[in-house]
Amino acid sequence: MNTKRGANLINGQRRRVDWIDVAKGITMILVFYGHLPGSGDNPWFPDLMASREIVYYFHMPLFFVLSGLTMHLDGDFRTFVWKRFRRLIVPYYVFSLYALGKIVLKILSPSTFAGFHSKEMSGPWQEVGNIFLGNSFGLWFFWALFWGDIVMFLLHKLPSRNWTILASIVGLTLWCIVSTHPIALPFQLAATAEAVGFSAIGYLTSTRLMGELNRVSGRMPAAASAVAFTLLVMIKMLLPGTTIIQFLLTVLLAITGSFMVMFISVLLPAFSWLTYIGRNTIVFYGLNGLSLAMAKALFFHIVPTKLVTSAIWPQLASGAVVIVIACIICWIASQIINKWCPWAIGMKRLN
Repeated sequence: MNTKRGANLINGQRRRVDWIDVAKGITMILVFYGHLPGSGDNPWFPDLMASREIVYYFHMPLFFVLSGLTMHLDGDFRTFVWKRFRRLIVPYYVFSLYALGKIVLKILSPSTFAGFHSKEMSGPWQEVGNIFLGNSFGLWFFWALFWGDIVMFLLHKLPSRNWTILASIVGLTLWCIVSTHPIALPFQLAATAEAVGFSAIGYLTSTRLMGELNRVSGRMPAAASAVAFTLLVMIKMLLPGTTIIQFLLTVLLAITGSFMVMFISVLLPAFSWLTYIGRNTIVFYGLNGLSLAMAKALFFHIVPTKLVTSAIWPQLASGAVVIVIACIICWIASQIINKWCPWAIGMKRLN
């Protein structure tokens, strides 16, 4: 099977697809928004919690779908694993230094740590162990995608052309089961099912989406997926309990939400700032916790908390400002990393 999709090649060379970078940029902003209310007592944006839950329906599955769209399962197994290790696992441990910093801060200055309203941590040594075992809070995506890519590579070697359909069905079924009955496994092995399920969907639809989709053909799918997602959200809110219907709704919300963002991305101009975020998602994702903590500390040092929490509109406006500040911090960090230590994100230094 030819794994190099034609829409990705120009004279045999891989090229970037603008709308995919736009979609990655939007997804990264949704990650910032999802983490905006914070943890602990959530004092800053209480009225945004409901919309945050809606974002959580699809924003991480969308990352996996986008990964499947651009996945190239060529080459030998050893080379493939090494490339994915450099691109995902090395950044995981580099960006986990922030988690180590939180541990040190809690030990040296508990009052300062409490001021950030961060997620409550267990004992310092247990937290260090969690980091080394791939369970660093907020960075689980790196390990999950690593295992998912390896499984996808192995499945691709099967003689059947329907392996993507089987992988998506089995992966999403296991994802629903694991999400309601969590399994404590090291190195995010339990999250492999989610990665495989959604990556397989992206890989399965890549030829049509990347080869035929444009601003004209994307209008109807964008409208249809937005309507479908809205209706599914309303249905999920009305149906109680964790039944098989809830499982199905969870999967459908993740899929329709993901395609909604992708179709909308096709319609949007390729803003340079948005595509930049999309092309540097590893840095932005790896530093989203640190940059948001810094942005909130700076913003609420200037703006009184009571002024923001008074109504939803001040919270939305303030949240947008905080996200912009966090993105600027990540932009500065990405400039430094890309120039001086690209090895930290699995890249080679450009001469």
